[in-house]
Amino acid sequence: MRKILAFFLVVLLCVAFPAGGQDVRRRPLYGSSFSPDSLSNLSLWLKADAIEGLSDGDPVTTWFDQSSGEHDASQSTASKKPTYKVNVVNGKPVVRFDGVDDVMSFASALTYGNAVSIFIAVSPSTNTDDYVFSSSGAGGCPAIITQYSSRAFEWYNACAGGDRQTLSTSGTGFSIISVIQTDGSSLVGHYNGAQAFSVTPATAVSGSNITHLGALGTTQEHGRVDIGELIIYSDAKNSTDRDSVLNYLNGRYAVY
Repeated sequence: MRKILAFFLVVLLCVAFPAGGQDVRRRPLYGSSFSPDSLSNLSLWLKADAIEGLSDGDPVTTWFDQSSGEHDASQSTASKKPTYKVNVVNGKPVVRFDGVDDVMSFASALTYGNAVSIFIAVSPSTNTDDYVFSSSGAGGCPAIITQYSSRAFEWYNACAGGDRQTLSTSGTGFSIISVIQTDGSSLVGHYNGAQAFSVTPATAVSGSNITHLGALGTTQEHGRVDIGELIIYSDAKNSTDRDSVLNYLNGRYAVY
């Protein structure tokens, strides 16, 4: 009997306290405060402070998705791995892409439906005409690009002459962005708490997959960006839910 009890104790300890090392998947507990996974249809949730086992300046091999979808972002080539940086914004870490060749790919496809809600805490690139993330459409559409034609950030879904909407024309510091689209109905963007645009979308998001972080594909237009958090839902959040996510991000990163 003692041997059986000892065995189950070891199993419980292994589950509760997994072995150390890079990229342990962790579901944070937030108590009574808002958490993005309290809303339905969470498809992707990358957050730099959920990465465990890394020190400042270490390369990031895998950035585990904190949603149940487990759309992990990864890079196996040493020279192309982004860097884990601590205490960058409001005491929080970021994943830093070097703007030269750093890029992460998604192990499993995150396919957009006919509606999507995207939230990201990110710094603008110090290069020009770069991608924060890209998707499977022509030209990497849909995407958020940075420092194109004097725009700090832009929603880019103009693969077939469609939507190019400015999120911000200036800005050098950390930013909180949201883009919410329902195909054929509405496309609304917010930058640091203020509405940046509200239009009827010309190009659908349905059928595309988010494929890469930090670049257009694996070899083009690499962004020199810091990403603290990326949250994607497979539906169009209403204004109440949108503001809950934006307030959550601003509470963490203290941008505005």
